[in-house]
Amino acid sequence: MALMSDLVTRVRILINDQSKIEYLDTELLAYVNDAIGYLSTYLITAKDPEMVSEINVAENGTVPTNFCSFSGSY
Repeated sequence: MALMSDLVTRVRILINDQSKIEYLDTELLAYVNDAIGYLSTYLITAKDPEMVSEINVAENGTVPTNFCSFSGSY
């Protein structure tokens, strides 16, 4: 898995701002975090296998804190 600093560096290369003139690291990091959130939401909605975990939840039981939605039979 890539480190956030690696992603920011890659973005800087893509936008031709390796000299850090146009954007602060914190600004690019916020954009990367937004992109990760968007992509995660999209993949969860598409029920991508990488985003789906199988667990058993008892009736009226609590779900994990990172729970997003049920997938499949329930």
